[in-house]
Amino acid sequence: MGGAKKKKGGKRGAHRAEHAEADEDAELLADEDGAAPRGVDASADQGVHHRLEVQPSIIAHGKMRPYQLAALNWMIHLYDNGVNGILADEMGLGKTLQTISLLAYLREFRGIRGPHLVIVPKSTLGNWCNEFARWCPSIRAVKFHGTAEERAEQRATSVAPGAFDVCVTSYEMVIREKSHLKRFHWRGRGLNTRRASPVATCDATPVPRACDVPRCLRSRTPSLPAPPMAE
Repeated sequence: MGGAKKKKGGKRGAHRAEHAEADEDAELLADEDGAAPRGVDASADQGVHHRLEVQPSIIAHGKMRPYQLAALNWMIHLYDNGVNGILADEMGLGKTLQTISLLAYLREFRGIRGPHLVIVPKSTLGNWCNEFARWCPSIRAVKFHGTAEERAEQRATSVAPGAFDVCVTSYEMVIREKSHLKRFHWRGRGLNTRRASPVATCDATPVPRACDVPRCLRSRTPSLPAPPMAE
């Protein structure tokens, strides 16, 4: 009898969670259509309820595709609403560029230069730094990784306060260097995870807890094929 009550309560809890998610989705969609979410004054000159129709001018050496610009607008709405998000496009569709474009937007349109924290698998550290240099060279992206001696040198130079805009590091280094990384007031955090990554959510692992960051964007390849994209 007690078990039946517990099961019933669990259904009510699941219903409440589903209802809350539906409300949140409705607010984000309303924001995207130009309407203000509940509790926000759309008449205020905040520059928040604005749909970006062109890519940030500091994105160099290429033009973003329409679906990438749509993803950028989606990420802007997440940022404005303080909501974490998962960018789960198929491989080859430009998740790295889309993530960089969000930081470029914050820099160009909001005056938010950072610092930002990008946490990636060790094998992709070099690629992320190269992509920042390629697509948005005006953003100072630095790699924080290496031996204890190398990291000590980085802490004193390239990863010192005011010396960078984006810190690109690995999950292992976030744990090892949490005392140093906690010194910064991070404006945003991006997690690049793999399909079989043990990092299941943005808030359920030691990595996010090591650094106090208000917003999290997770970029990963989905485990299941995505539906075909409309031309």
